[in-house]
Amino acid sequence: MKQLERGFSLIELLVTISVIAILSAIAVPSFQSMIETRRLIAATEGVYAHLQFARSEAVKFGFAANLNVSIKTGTPWCLGISNATSSCDCNTAGACVYGPDAVMQRNLIGSEFTNVTLSTNQANAQLDGIRGGFGGTAGTITLTSSPSNRTTNIVFSRLGRVKICSASGVGGYPSC
Repeated sequence: MKQLERGFSLIELLVTISVIAILSAIAVPSFQSMIETRRLIAATEGVYAHLQFARSEAVKFGFAANLNVSIKTGTPWCLGISNATSSCDCNTAGACVYGPDAVMQRNLIGSEFTNVTLSTNQANAQLDGIRGGFGGTAGTITLTSSPSNRTTNIVFSRLGRVKICSASGVGGYPSC
């Protein structure tokens, strides 16, 4: 009696590998697009949270002098909080400090968000410690991911409102 041999034939193995290769070729670009979108959303949420945090700190400490959020464009972009009335270099450790004793630090560094760039119409956002508003420094921060050029905007008003919107429909944010 002849024994049955178990295993796969060369043709079966080649067909299986071909199917896996085709499915991978279809899935990888979609996966890369999803990663790019998630980085943009993470950067947007980070900037939004940073501005809201600075606003709450200004109200918490009730600074007579305004609390300042420095917004630096370029590579890497960053946001830093300071007691100073002028901008601080948030890319330099210890340059942006705030609090009653000016020892607290909180910076958001753009190098954490690969291929996301920041532009703004305000280099500084001063916060009023009494009302929590942005005083006369209302503005917009635009985050752009590459290579797709999808954008989100963080808009802050003089009254202290911070909102997120997206002209390209990223993250389900309302349209700008």
